Amino acid sequence: MNVDAPDAVRAFPPQCKALIARHKRTYPFTDLVPMYGYEACRRLVGYWEKIYNDINEETTYNEFRLFKRMLRDIALSADDSAKSVFGALSSCKLVPRPWLSDYVGRLRARMLDPDDTTFTDAGGSSVIKYLETLRNCLNRFAMLDVLPSVELSTQGMYGDDTEVKTPCFATLLIEAGRLKLDGDNDRENALKFHIANRTVLEALRSSLVEVFKSAQDRFEERNRLLANPNIPSPGMIVRAMRARAALRGAHARGKRGLADLLEGTEDYVRGVALRAFITLYHRRKIPVSRFSLNRLLQEAGGVEFIAKLAEPCGDTLMAAATLVQIDTGWEASTVLNMDLDPFVGEIKKNSITVRAIVSKKNRAQGKLRNAALVDAGGDEDNPDQDAKILLKQKGAITAYQVILAYKSMTADIRHQIAARQSNKLWLTRGARGLNRVVYDAFRCFLDRHQAHTILGGLPLTRRSIKRTKYNVDAESDVGNIGLTRAKGDHSSSKLAFAYLSAPAVRAIFKNKIREYLQQMEAVVYATVDDLAEKLKIPLADLNRRKLLGIDNGLAALLAEPRTKSSSLQAITAKAQTLKPDNAGLRSLVIAGFGIDARWEEMSTKNPHRFLRVWVPWMALIQAMVQKIMITRHRAKFRRVFDEVRKEIDAGALALPIIW
Repeated sequence: MNVDAPDAVRAFPPQCKALIARHKRTYPFTDLVPMYGYEACRRLVGYWEKIYNDINEETTYNEFRLFKRMLRDIALSADDSAKSVFGALSSCKLVPRPWLSDYVGRLRARMLDPDDTTFTDAGGSSVIKYLETLRNCLNRFAMLDVLPSVELSTQGMYGDDTEVKTPCFATLLIEAGRLKLDGDNDRENALKFHIANRTVLEALRSSLVEVFKSAQDRFEERNRLLANPNIPSPGMIVRAMRARAALRGAHARGKRGLADLLEGTEDYVRGVALRAFITLYHRRKIPVSRFSLNRLLQEAGGVEFIAKLAEPCGDTLMAAATLVQIDTGWEASTVLNMDLDPFVGEIKKNSITVRAIVSKKNRAQGKLRNAALVDAGGDEDNPDQDAKILLKQKGAITAYQVILAYKSMTADIRHQIAARQSNKLWLTRGARGLNRVVYDAFRCFLDRHQAHTILGGLPLTRRSIKRTKYNVDAESDVGNIGLTRAKGDHSSSKLAFAYLSAPAVRAIFKNKIREYLQQMEAVVYATVDDLAEKLKIPLADLNRRKLLGIDNGLAALLAEPRTKSSSLQAITAKAQTLKPDNAGLRSLVIAGFGIDARWEEMSTKNPHRFLRVWVPWMALIQAMVQKIMITRHRAKFRRVFDEVRKEIDAGALALPIIW
């Protein structure tokens, strides 16, 4: 071997990792260098740093783990589409959309298959979270035109997985034992549910208004103090602090010279400290010692006190952003992504002004979200009689006023912030991102309100606000899913329906599923003597459920029916019983696809019939599917499901037209 020749093989690949300011973690692609080559990994590092520069660390890390796992899977996969994607990535070429779309579709199927653990061994809701995380990551790369835009659906069978899992405020009250619903009166339940949502949302908004008004009072006090014409200029304040720092012995008690500029009434000293803070505190290098500056601030009431007078603090940012979220019904991330001037138009009618406001979602490839902010004037006590939250009355602070006030509060400090952030509405200093500042402030806000008669003890989250606001507004639409979709600015009626949680709609569906599952449970354990005790229900109720379970045909899932089915409202006579053989499972799948094909249309055209007839059948089918998926028949069911779907896609099977 020629020892003078350069090494042809390295012991370790060259370092290749992404570094993002303010992130403690690094994001290494080094282990992928032997697979993709250094040049391809170096390009990925550059894209990663650019895409995730403004994304918080936790989100970045979660998406990084899934993205790298996908890249490793692509490199090691024998699938033709994966090989094609690998060839394009490793040669630094743009990946064609059909190749990536085919690979992503196959990967999704593998992730959802509980028997396939080649990519992940997670199950249930964890897989959906993984799919969402990977989808968000791919969408970010697509927005930069690094990868083509592909669809990665997180929906499961019959659309039930589209339900938003975040609870609304009324649900939190139920879980806390502070709200009880009557299981037999859907309309009364819907009203109680609506009132509970509205009450908690009003209480939260009122408390946030108090926080924001305190910030406005501090801002007015700041302006009053700085308006004093006797307050020296920043340059004179610096010279005065230097002079005071140089005083020694008798001079400190005698003629103090310029140092006397730092003495005076309480308002005067606070005004001097405010000007010094605004001019010097956040600069990296200052012309005086930090000790001299902090001494002045302490004499004026302390650094924290002066900081809150000088500029909006975390509490102010949280209150303002959350108030805007309540009024718009947007996601928290969409609110925090608002531009400095988010208004795009207005309409005036008599004393009512409606202003259109827009922002971009961080997900969904930056989709524009819009909302209408209503501002009431004139002499009417309640000009908007349809308002479900009483926040549009004359004299009440609105999101429009909050935005204008916050812009005024931050006008003097925007030139001190990087241009990319100062062009956005919300500002924060330091290493923490906007979302972390608002999150921490919101948790502290809830801690301070533990004794509140309504808010106290409830695990409220900002994510719950969107669903709560949507449910409150939707109550006025009397089942019109199309109208609630428009109000919520949702992309489809199915998504609009998913956000509803009032018992008149979503809760009815879930209650029906739970009711049928209880009937199944009674049939399954029919031979257990202490069944009533195990289920913690009265024996009479158990017997009724058992009879209903047999009558519904659910007993046939696990055994031959032992009694003739009674006459029930059914799609067909055969739907009263179900055997878990190929024919029975095929009927169940076709019924599910048939309902799934038309439920959206029916929910908008005839909402009353939809709630009365369709929801129970949707619940019954979903209950059967859930039960099958935890029995020995689940593999057979998945096979039948895939066969039926292929026949439908190929046009070989016509779905039943259901009314």
